[in-house]
Amino acid sequence: MTKKKRLLESLRGSGADSSRSLRVSNPEATAADYFSMLERVFGSTETRADVLLKFQTSRQEPGETFSACVLLIECLLQRGPHKKGVSGKELNCLRVEQILRGCQGSSPTLNSRVQMWGPA
Repeated sequence: MTKKKRLLESLRGSGADSSRSLRVSNPEATAADYFSMLERVFGSTETRADVLLKFQTSRQEPGETFSACVLLIECLLQRGPHKKGVSGKELNCLRVEQILRGCQGSSPTLNSRVQMWGPA
């Protein structure tokens, strides 16, 4: 409750207007709901360097499916700085390299290729 109160008190201008709209539509909204709304309305505060770092260091978590790992990589690739000024072929190469580097996968072929090429 305190975090929500401090957040609402600190907002000015269009941020305050957006928060009032959320408060009217959902009086039970949490602080996380307000942060989510602000990110949707005004965009992320992540820099291009932040997204690039997340992309390059993304790894498959224990228990995470291969497809979930690939979806995360794709999402980061689409948000990231790679998009600007990079051809489709280069984008595909970045995608494949990160999948091979960051996802273990259950495919014996994929695992043998990663072992053959060594750690990234």
